[in-house]
Formats: sequence, C-alpha cells, structure tokens
Amino acid sequence: MTFYIETRDNVQYRRLDDQRWLRQKRQEEKVSLENLSKEIGCPEGRLKSRLKKLEIFELPDETSTQESHGPDPEYPDLHNEKWLKTKYIDVGLTSKEIADRLGCVSNSVRQALSKHGIRKQDHRPSELQNESWIRRKYVYEDLTDREIGSMIDISLSSVRKARKKFGIQSQPAYPKLRDEEWLRAKWEDELLKPAEIGEAAGGASTGTVREWLDKHGII
Repeated sequence: MTFYIETRDNVQYRRLDDQRWLRQKRQEEKVSLENLSKEIGCPEGRLKSRLKKLEIFELPDETSTQESHGPDPEYPDLHNEKWLKTKYIDVGLTSKEIADRLGCVSNSVRQALSKHGIRKQDHRPSELQNESWIRRKYVYEDLTDREIGSMIDISLSSVRKARKKFGIQSQPAYPKLRDEEWLRAKWEDELLKPAEIGEAAGGASTGTVREWLDKHGII
C-alpha cells in the first residue's frame, strides 16, 4: 500500500491556487503581504507574483509604504547598482525580465532603476553600433538574432532593434531550406519526406518545406 505524505509545501502552497481564499484574505480581511506569506509558508515575492496574475492588487498602505522605502528589501540584487546596471544596460533585459529572474514584481525593479538613476541611453555593446559587423553576422554568416545576442551577451530583442535600425531585413527562417543544393540532395538523393526534411532543417513545418521545394523548382 502506498501512503501519501503531505509536506508543508504541497499542503500550504495549495493556497496560492485558491483564488477565492486569497481574495478573501486580501480584500475582505485586509491581511498584509508579510502575514499572508507567513500563513501560506511561501516567499513574499512568490505571493506577490501570484496576486498580480490574479489581479488582486496591493492595499493602499502597502503601495505608499513601498514607494516611500524604495526597492523591496527582500531582493538584495535590487540594491546592487552594478548588478542592476549590467542586467538592464549591458545585457539589455527589460524590467519584467529582471523581475522574473528575481521572483519579484516589475514595479520593484522600476523603483530600483529610478533610485540608482539607471536609464537606457546608448549603452549598447559597440558591435551593435557597427552596421557592417551585424550585416556580416546576420546575412553572410547566417546567424540568428539569438545567436548574435549570445555572442555579445545581450538580448535577442536588442539585436533585432539594432538590425532594423540599419535596414537589415529579416531573413526567412530555416536557412538550410534556402540552400537549393542541400534541399535537392535531401529530396532527390536521400529520398526524405517533407516532414523529415523539416526536422533536419531545424523544425520547419511540412508546408514550409513544400514551399521551398517549389521555390527552388524541385517539385
């Protein structure tokens, strides 16, 4: 016989899925975040994120308290100006992406950025200000925005913005399908089906494969 042992997490954390109970605690009983997180037994940041998803908003006194005291003290990285500047300026993360990594709400990140006077200006890596470099990587070396971003430790969206600024048009996905010789070999020599070719090309759909077979005059 198998016995189910209920632990603290799988019993108390269930409250995070009980929307009715959470609304009662917050909106009717006016229980503070600190006390409610203790009652559930979970970190306050996790509770905040859950309440935000359920659109159970902060109490007025909590909002004013947070604004007066600045960044949430539960997340020490928000008080680390160098760390925050690296993530926001150099890496190019958004306030939401930083918040997701820390487990806090975006507003806490924005308050910390404001407190430290960190604002996005033209702090991008030098490579993103070099049109020929981006064009070489994207067009001639056939790298994706994500791959280019990984090379210089910056987000995909930052690479895409820089590329569009220089008028470098987006390339069709699945570069192998643009290679007529490669595609013809897969179809005529290896006798692969469109689904198999799509998988070999990096996950292209059967319809996309057929479109490229038609463009190259292979079928």
